[in-house]
Amino acid sequence: MAGRMNAFRLCLPALAMSTGRRARGFPGSSEDCRWGWNCFSCFSAMRPHHDLGARTLDRMSQGTTLTRRSVHGLGSFFSTKEINMSLKLALTGYASMTATDVANAHGKLVELLDSADTPFDGATLDLSLRLARRMPRAPPRVRLAFALRMLQRARAYNVSLNWRVMMHFLALAQHTPRKVNMILALNRMIELQFSQREDQMPSQLLSFTDEIDHDIPTGHDSAPDVSTFYALVKFFMRRRKTEAAVETWKKHRMTALAAVAPTDLVENVLSQGIWICVITCDDVEAKWIARQYKKLGITPDTYALHLLVSACIRASDFAAARAHMRHICRLGYVLHERQLREYVQASMSAVTAKQPLDDRLFRLSEILTSTKFLCSAERNRLRLLRAYFHALYASVLEGRLTAREKEAGACAQLVFDHWKIDDNILASYMTYLACQAGRLDVALRVVQECHFEALCADSTQEGVHESGLLYAFAYEALIEQSVKEDRVSSLLALVFGGDIGDALNAKCASYLTTNFIRSFGRLGRLDICSQLFDAFSHKHVAHASVTNAYMSVLSAVERFEEAVCLFRALQISKGSGLSAADDVSYSVLGKVILDAMRARNGGGHADSALLPIHVVNEMLAYMEDYLRCVDLEVKSEKSANTVDLSTQNFEADELHTDGATDSDAGMMRPFEIPPDRRVKRARTVEEIRNKVTLIRKRLVVARIVTSRRSADEKEDIVLANAPCQSAAFDQNNGTVRTVLRTPGVHGHELESMKQRLGSAYSGDGQTADQIRERLAAARIARSRCNRKVPNTRAAGQPRKSSSDVM
Repeated sequence: MAGRMNAFRLCLPALAMSTGRRARGFPGSSEDCRWGWNCFSCFSAMRPHHDLGARTLDRMSQGTTLTRRSVHGLGSFFSTKEINMSLKLALTGYASMTATDVANAHGKLVELLDSADTPFDGATLDLSLRLARRMPRAPPRVRLAFALRMLQRARAYNVSLNWRVMMHFLALAQHTPRKVNMILALNRMIELQFSQREDQMPSQLLSFTDEIDHDIPTGHDSAPDVSTFYALVKFFMRRRKTEAAVETWKKHRMTALAAVAPTDLVENVLSQGIWICVITCDDVEAKWIARQYKKLGITPDTYALHLLVSACIRASDFAAARAHMRHICRLGYVLHERQLREYVQASMSAVTAKQPLDDRLFRLSEILTSTKFLCSAERNRLRLLRAYFHALYASVLEGRLTAREKEAGACAQLVFDHWKIDDNILASYMTYLACQAGRLDVALRVVQECHFEALCADSTQEGVHESGLLYAFAYEALIEQSVKEDRVSSLLALVFGGDIGDALNAKCASYLTTNFIRSFGRLGRLDICSQLFDAFSHKHVAHASVTNAYMSVLSAVERFEEAVCLFRALQISKGSGLSAADDVSYSVLGKVILDAMRARNGGGHADSALLPIHVVNEMLAYMEDYLRCVDLEVKSEKSANTVDLSTQNFEADELHTDGATDSDAGMMRPFEIPPDRRVKRARTVEEIRNKVTLIRKRLVVARIVTSRRSADEKEDIVLANAPCQSAAFDQNNGTVRTVLRTPGVHGHELESMKQRLGSAYSGDGQTADQIRERLAAARIARSRCNRKVPNTRAAGQPRKSSSDVM
């Protein structure tokens, strides 16, 4: 045994000289390297228990973690210093070795470290972990398993751990994402050791640290240096271990960034800290990071500044967010739309007394008008401005800016005039805000510009909004403000008069007339609605939307006959495009009929204002015919969608146009309706069905009431023809009929009437008894009718036959 040990000791200098000669600058050849490793291999073959290393390598290739074994093999004859020297020379001699030699060297060194009982120190652990990181052709899991075995060996010999060990394991765990708990445990072990003793770094490692690797820090301090600190925080952040990253950041940020020069690594560390602030919504840490930038003299890049803005916004510190935005503008960076939209959304949802909503929104207008580069593209800028104007509009509409409407209008006008974007959505918001602020002249100017753009737009646009006209809420606010200031004539002259009014096509004119009729109808200005409808009918062909709006207004003022006449006009032009009745027309017709029936039951209306029953039945038949047509369209749509297109012989042009030919190009199939219009039409059809059902129920009730009234009339005739021999019966006959027809006349009143009649016929008892029996029978019949349907006719009101009016 002593001979073998001496032989191996003779091999070590040769191995060291051959592997480290080129690394140290001495001349050498690959043959020398092979000779040194061949000597090492020959000696390894002479040692006993030669199969232990093979089994170790086999188990390592399987990825199993081996525990420390008590093996009295080759390694038990060498000191820790000799093993460290061998590892050091092998790691520094890669430049003069071939790939095969490197693989053989690693295999022998792994066998040596796995089988040796030589005590480990800090240098042995560090060198073995470096060996694990440089193992060629080894899977990441095998490397990590070997590193864990070396860590267990070092802990068995009470080796102090340092932050360099953490760096090695972080590098090994990069490709094994499931080993986060291992890093957490190692972090706790290192912090626990440094909390017990400040510095126990072995002197052997410090003696040759500079010769091993100048890039790796010494790691003898109780806190990690900048590189280790950055790698640890980055590792936790990438694996979504936010709590561990926050704890590490708050614990070591002061010591890691103390007395360091401003480098790219420091900027990366601060960027990681900003991400932590964004995730945790911590504005205190964001302010500390901003002070560090200023202290170190580092100009943050646009990415870091926008992250600081997001961190302050999420922490509801809007003043700090605006300060960072101003810094971005001063540096000439682009103020991105993501942070600005986030600011607007957070301003609407945040509830804080220190910074009210008006202060948050109004101060943002200064930033929007002061920056030169707003958003990364014009489309993004348009989206941002729409979001900002919508926030102002919603705040005013919901009453969150009470008594601050003028300031909201001023801010909106400042931003609108600064960027000068031709967009009808922005113009609609601007018109509404200007009207709420009492600036009718500004609103009229915006409307005039938009209508001028509508004249220049292509008339083939699908919708009126694409042509440049405003939205309905803007016109409604404009009309209300013009009525309030008594400037309706100016508004009508601007919209419908002059060259603009004459040049509007039928589509735009119908849209404007419809909105104006609805708005003026809600204000009770029927005269203006009639003028607008007559003017439109004189210039253009009848349009369904205009007629529908005017029918609703007429129904509101109980002019039902005129509303029905307008619907008949739409029915006459059936099949002629936009002038024909649509689904909304039938829905409005149902509303007209229900309002008429409700007015009839309420009483107090002239007979001319009510609809005859034959008119109601006629309109009801129109609505039911329309519903049947809709049901047929739905069935045809389902059958068309189930057709297998692969079996059809379509030409290329037909497939390009969804199979439409010249003959049916003008016909609109149901499945060609856009999805939003489909949903809207389905809802309207459902409303028509509900109205038809309600009308039928009321018609049934009306027939019951009519039949009851007919029975009352017959009963009155029988009472009037009853035999009587006294004039007193004729005097009270009208009273009897009145009592029988009057609701609420019960019990004691009927008995009083019987007593009066009985005293009148005291001379003829047979006639009085007969009248009393008739009155009792009438009272019983009346009580039965009252239990079925209540009679709402007032006392003394004249009856009408079933063929009169509803």
